[in-house]
Amino acid sequence: MRDFHKKEEPFQGVTGWGGGATGLRMSSAATKTYIDDVFNMYTYRGNATGTGAESDHQIVNGIDNSTEGGMVWIKNRNQAISSLLFDTVRGGQVEIKSDSQQAQQGPYTDYNIKTFNTDGFTLTGNGGNTNENNRIFMSWNFRKCAKFFDIVTYTGNGTGGRTVSHNLKSTPGVVLVKNLTDSQNWVMYHRSVGNTGALL
Repeated sequence: MRDFHKKEEPFQGVTGWGGGATGLRMSSAATKTYIDDVFNMYTYRGNATGTGAESDHQIVNGIDNSTEGGMVWIKNRNQAISSLLFDTVRGGQVEIKSDSQQAQQGPYTDYNIKTFNTDGFTLTGNGGNTNENNRIFMSWNFRKCAKFFDIVTYTGNGTGGRTVSHNLKSTPGVVLVKNLTDSQNWVMYHRSVGNTGALL
């Protein structure tokens, strides 16, 4: 954990559910950027019994998704169903399944993430993957931030050795790639594997 330090007052989430990440900061940043500001794990209970505004469920986790951009990964802890990924680039009602080759699905206007907020996100609908009533869910929220996390979309051109730009301002340690339009495997790069290998 070199270059990380305890935050004086770690952000706390929902009492009893372990919300809020540990209090750490990246000391190499020009200004103090705490892990709490860019990443959060938050457990919540679904509360929707129908669709529409009455099913909206605001998750306040302290992450500024609206201004800075980010990604939310949600898993239903009560049922053996897919976890879903949403981000501010594609929109909160377009989903990718982390355990599937499927192309992205949606938009689903009555389900998933209705808005990305300056202090978290708002769910809508009673979808079993995100907000079904009385089900327990886990969410992981990553905010876009230099030297931490970025989201990039691009159109493939079939050319090897192509450069895909990003805003990390550092060499990526992990890269996840998913074809959004066709049913294809996820591909993962990790610096320990190197540029000549991939994790499928």
